[in-house]
Amino acid sequence: MKLITTPLLLLFICLTILVPSAMAVQSEEFTRIELDQFIEQQKASLMGRKKLITMAAPVNFTAKMKRFPEEKEMSYIYEAMRVSGVSPLPEVKHRMFIESNGGRILPVYVEKATVEKINQDLKEEQTANFLAYHVYTYSKGPAFLIVDFTPIK
Repeated sequence: MKLITTPLLLLFICLTILVPSAMAVQSEEFTRIELDQFIEQQKASLMGRKKLITMAAPVNFTAKMKRFPEEKEMSYIYEAMRVSGVSPLPEVKHRMFIESNGGRILPVYVEKATVEKINQDLKEEQTANFLAYHVYTYSKGPAFLIVDFTPIK
């Protein structure tokens, strides 16, 4: 029997098995990561592939907000969550940029309620502890969906 491995099939398998059925935010469930080290590990895990869908693991990390969330067309994040069986789907229409302690700039997805909170409670260049789901990895590093944060004053 020949095993067929397409990107969509791999996405389905990874997300169906490993993603929680809802994206509830409870900070004690989010694994603390060092962002620069995590970026390097994830880029190395690509092994020549364009994208690698992961288990949408809950993580928390410290980073600086470089630019307020901006509304953008979002399709891939919805496809990844839909295939995984996440229900209800969070509303994701915004992207923003964060900067790691090592100076790496990374685009991230931002959930709707979190966009409103960021616009009220954060300033550009302010550091925060972010709660996020690592959804997939691509050539620039991990793709995160930010679901909450705590400003660092």
